[in-house]
Amino acid sequence: MLDDYSKFMYAMAPLRRPGILKDLKTMGSISLFIFFITLLVLGRQNEYYCRLDFLWKNKFKKEREEIETMENLNRVLLENVLPAHVAEHFLARNLKNEVSHLCISSAP
Repeated sequence: MLDDYSKFMYAMAPLRRPGILKDLKTMGSISLFIFFITLLVLGRQNEYYCRLDFLWKNKFKKEREEIETMENLNRVLLENVLPAHVAEHFLARNLKNEVSHLCISSAP
């Protein structure tokens, strides 16, 4: 069917479209091949970004756990050096300073 259509279309003006563009079967095959390769590349790219996102989430989770461990260790060490109510006051003051520092740095 495509051969007949191709012959009909280009029988009147054979020199208008040179080479491989005359054959519709070949052009269809090339188009499908390019489409298939594009889908493969996009699939691999999507898989790469999903894996990268997964690794970043795991890294963030581990870092967060390390931060919590260090905070707890600092609290225990501070409570060993100072009385508990003084250590709490000191730690609460540091937290308040960190929050106010963040508010000041984010102000326009």
